[in-house]
Amino acid sequence: MKNYLTSSELAKRFHTTIDAVRYYEKLGLLRPERDPNNGYRHFKNEDIVTMGLIQELKHLHFPLSLIVKLRQNRKAEATFDLLSEEKLRIDQEIERLQATKATIETRIAFMDRCLHRMPLHQIGVSHFDRRNCLLVSQTDIPEDAFPIVLSKIAYEKNLTIPMVGVSDGYVLDQRTFFHQKEPEVKAVFYYGPGICGDPAYVLPEGAYLSLLIKRQEDTAPYIKAIQTYLKAHQLRVSSDVYSFYVIDEDESEDPEEHRILVQMRVEKTGEKI
Repeated sequence: MKNYLTSSELAKRFHTTIDAVRYYEKLGLLRPERDPNNGYRHFKNEDIVTMGLIQELKHLHFPLSLIVKLRQNRKAEATFDLLSEEKLRIDQEIERLQATKATIETRIAFMDRCLHRMPLHQIGVSHFDRRNCLLVSQTDIPEDAFPIVLSKIAYEKNLTIPMVGVSDGYVLDQRTFFHQKEPEVKAVFYYGPGICGDPAYVLPEGAYLSLLIKRQEDTAPYIKAIQTYLKAHQLRVSSDVYSFYVIDEDESEDPEEHRILVQMRVEKTGEKI
């Protein structure tokens, strides 16, 4: 019985390719003997063990550069140190991935609420914690200028601005909103999970009346319904009116899916609205 494997046999044994075997040889991980008669490579016990180690460490997502280091300096302390360093790197990567996952989950929840849990045209009141936003402008700006202004702020403040699962926000003057006039825009902000910036805009904690409508719809027909709801539930508006573009071109190219969320902070009162 022969005491070696050929290149093709070694590749087959470890479910890899001959090219991979030759690359490991080039890196110095494998050191086959040469048949003096035909020049064929003979991989013996040490190479077979090394090949098993390579496959194991690759399965654990060790980079080849670290595998080479492990084989070049086969001392217990060196192996211990390299493995410890790799564990630390993995711990840091897990922490980064967990933070990324948490951000994605909050955006999913944000979109889920607007897509599946909040019916169109239904008025309701929900409690919100303090919401940190990024102030984009203290005056109104054209809608098509929003990305330019936002990118300028991101560049100047060295911020990473998320695009999906976030909202353009407009602060509307309460008085002009309820008089069914073209509401005065008092500020423009950007809101979404994890957004915070300088200058900042804060929506305080509290109860907010909410109404979800299609983006192309006019809010005027719903103002009477909002006033009726406020009166029936003995509520008064204690803030400006906030208009969020919760689903727009960043999430969908279909205008029928675009949504605006209208919110205003409310408080209980015995007075008539």
